[in-house]
Amino acid sequence: MKPLYILTRTSGRPQFFKRMRESVAALTWPGGVVHVVHADDPRCESYIDCDILIKGEYHGDYMGDAPYNLYNNRLLKIPPAGAWVAFIDDDDEYAAPDVFEQIIDDPDADMFVNKVQRWNDTIWPRHWLKQKSFQTECFVLDSLLAKRGKWWGDRGGDHYYTKQIVRKANKIAWRDVLACKAQEGKGHGKLVDIGGDEWDWNSLPPHEMVYVKMYRGGHGRHAAKLYRMSFAEAREIEKQGLGRVTYKGEENVFKSDK
Repeated sequence: MKPLYILTRTSGRPQFFKRMRESVAALTWPGGVVHVVHADDPRCESYIDCDILIKGEYHGDYMGDAPYNLYNNRLLKIPPAGAWVAFIDDDDEYAAPDVFEQIIDDPDADMFVNKVQRWNDTIWPRHWLKQKSFQTECFVLDSLLAKRGKWWGDRGGDHYYTKQIVRKANKIAWRDVLACKAQEGKGHGKLVDIGGDEWDWNSLPPHEMVYVKMYRGGHGRHAAKLYRMSFAEAREIEKQGLGRVTYKGEENVFKSDK
């Protein structure tokens, strides 16, 4: 029985992550489950519980709209041959412990497509049996197939990735199973956490100098800039949703995965 590797990106969402992690830990897949997590800020390590942690660096030199998508390329390096691969965002959760037993049931298939429930109770994929690209939790892949695609750093990274995979799959099996659902209060990609609008780190004195990634003049590739300011100022910026504290050490920001 193949092991199942669950891949997750997280950043500043301890409460969402806890609930997601509980649903992963409850999975009953008989081949065993390995949860691999990527975090781009050392402060996140205090709440992360997983099997393998990738301590990545912020993709600050990539000025796309969704650089976090690129972290999935790092996660994809971990699963070995002879494994299944699935992705889950840190603000979603699995619908039941046995969802993968319901989905993975054809030894000849190297890709399975399942259903997910989004934040507004809509069910995806919207075009069942016809769609050729999929949302993040709508598919399970053989690890060799999973490594044949790349995520990009703009919006729609999951669709960009699965368009490549669909063309290379030997057999795609569709399963009418609700595998995953969005958590209540999901932030739609924004840095919010269940039970509050932001996470109060309480880890630095107000006068400590930190670096903040902010967008000025739109969200294009060249609109993102790094600003240095006190932690007190930075917290106000985060509360307004205008930027994100990266880390207090400059060496930890604006580095990409080569």
